[in-house]
Formats: sequence, C-alpha cells, structure tokens
Amino acid sequence: MRSRRVLLIVLGLGAAGLLTACDEGPSQQQVAAATAPAVSVVHAKRQQVSEQVEFVGRVRAIDRVEVRARIEGVLQERAFREGDLVQSGQLLFRIEPDTFEAQVKTAEANLARAEARKVEADKTLARGKTLLQRGNISVAKVDEAEAGAESAAAEVLVREAELRQARINLSYTEIHSAISGRASEAAYSTGNLVNPQSGVLAVVTSLDPVYVSFSLSERILLQEQRNFAERGGVGDIRDQDDQNLLPRLRLQTGDMYEFQGLFDFLGAEVDPLTGSVPVRLEFPNPDGVLLHGQFVTVVLQRERTESRIVLPQSAVQEDQAGAFVLVIDRQNLAQIRRVELGGVQGTGRIVEQGLEEGEVVLVEGIQKVRPGVAVEPVFRDGAAKG
Repeated sequence: MRSRRVLLIVLGLGAAGLLTACDEGPSQQQVAAATAPAVSVVHAKRQQVSEQVEFVGRVRAIDRVEVRARIEGVLQERAFREGDLVQSGQLLFRIEPDTFEAQVKTAEANLARAEARKVEADKTLARGKTLLQRGNISVAKVDEAEAGAESAAAEVLVREAELRQARINLSYTEIHSAISGRASEAAYSTGNLVNPQSGVLAVVTSLDPVYVSFSLSERILLQEQRNFAERGGVGDIRDQDDQNLLPRLRLQTGDMYEFQGLFDFLGAEVDPLTGSVPVRLEFPNPDGVLLHGQFVTVVLQRERTESRIVLPQSAVQEDQAGAFVLVIDRQNLAQIRRVELGGVQGTGRIVEQGLEEGEVVLVEGIQKVRPGVAVEPVFRDGAAKG
C-alpha cells in the first residue's frame, strides 16, 4: 500500500509540472523574436571617395554700372538697342547740348575779356614802376596798379575755371558706357527731361567672367586648410597651384556647367549665426549662360580620393542634436549612434566620425523602430551579420 501511495504522488507531481509548463506559454525571448520588425540593414563599408559638398550660390557680375545723368536736360537720343551687348566707350544717351554749347561760348568770351584786362593791368603796373624810378609817380599809385594786376590775374583764373566747368558739362551731354557688357532696358525714352535726381537711366552688366558667391562652413574650411598644410602649402585655398577643392556649378536644369571655377576671395571672419565664411568663385562665361542674380548649386569636389565610410542617404537622420544613424548590435537591438557627416558621394553620404567599418546600420524601416527595441535585420548587401 505504501509503495502505491508513493507512485500516485509521483505521478500527480509530474502531471502538475506538465500543466504548469503549459500555463507559462512561450518565453519572453521567443515573444520578442516573434514580434521584432524586419528592417533593411547594411554593413558600414569603406570606399575610395572624392568628397563632394554642395552649397547654394548666387551669380554676380564682376562689373555692373548704373548709368545716370550728371546734368539737367532733355534726352535727345538713345543710341543703343536695349538688351544688346555694348562696348566700353560706346555712346548710350545724348542730352540736348544747345544750352551747354552756349554756356561754353559765354565762358570763352568771359575768359577772353579777363585776359585782355590782365594784359592792360600788367602794362599799367610796368609803366608805373618805370615812372616810380624816375620820381614821376607816388608809391601809392604803383601799389594801386599792382593790386589791379593781381585782381585781373585772379579773374583770369576764375574765368578759366568757368570755361573748364562749362566744357565738362557739355561733355556730360553724351553718356558713354564705362564697361563692356549687356545693356538693360532704358528707364526713359527720348524727349524726357532728366537730371541727376532722375535715378538710373540704364544698367550695363559685364558677362565674362562672373563671380559666384556662397558661404563655406567653418568645418570644411578648417579641414581644407589642414589638408593644405599637410601637403606643404603656405597660402590658402585660393592658391591654384595646390588647389584640392575643385569648384563646379549645377544649373537649375540639373545640368553641370561646363567650366570649372577658381577661388577668388575668402572672408576674414566667421558669421557667428551660421558658422560659415563668405567665399567668392570666378567662372568663365563666354556664352553668357550665367546671369547676374541667378541662383546655382556650388559643387566642391576634392581632387584626391580618400578612404571613407559611405552610407545610403536613407540611413542618415537628423534632429536638433545633429546627425545620427541606428546601429544594430549583436543582440539585434537598435541603438542611436551620433555621427559627423562629410560630403555627398554619388547617392550616398560620407561619414567622417562615429562609425567603424563592419558595423550594421539600419537603412529602411526606421519608422518601425525605437532605440533599444529588438529588430529582425535583413541585409540589403546580401551578407550575414558578423
């Protein structure tokens, strides 16, 4: 009987254990594995890259002259076709010259009379000095003659200045272009009264070459200066003999501009609000494709290739703290990793710091993932997790 009771107790405990095991269900690890979202990942890999960064730039004419009237008069002639190319020295406008020609004639006559008076005054002074030596005239009379001669000489100077000004004013009746370039639309038609307060009559804008201005980030500038120093340079990025950054332009059509630019100007101060430095490039523009005020994309590409980690653009996210990626660790948990980005490489983005080669990075499915949550990595590059 005792042996039978023991057997029944053992059988009962075994059944209870089985029921208990059935009640517990799957483990937490099994549940986590079953609910982990599938996400696309890649291994961080190094490539030989020629780093490329892009900025918004604006085209500026090297010379841009606003044509204005310097005298008042009726606009008699517009001697150019609006929108055409004009040459330096070419006549643009003619203001009716009659009044100013008359002023020149009057000034010439006034000068002639003044010169004649000066001749007479000089003769009177010379005669007075001769008579003074003979004792036939007083010193006071000689002094008076000398004062008259000085007055006549001063009047001649005044009349000469008036004639010079009259001739200058007459020259202002013809307005010539100071530079070669394209002429704008004229602001006034012939027959209008214009003067120095009339504003701009027209604008002539030079076309070839042109400037392109943009702001270069302090980080890239410091990096380039460091690279320059490592190559033994003693100048700056404007030195064309050792230029590592090659400036190109992308137009609004998406096409690359055919000519390469040169660094022309580098600012001396960093803007505290943007952390950037003003930079100016110079580009040839023989066909007039680039126009003053036009927006373009400045593309700076390094001439030398270097080994860098490159990730798909979709792997890189940004928030207020900066750029980051989601790294999948050995437990298949997603973790935020802050990174320092470089430029663009094709369709990818260069990572300067924050990642090691071989690490697993999420590239698709970020909306399914929170930091610290398990995921099921699906390798886009066909490799298995190491």
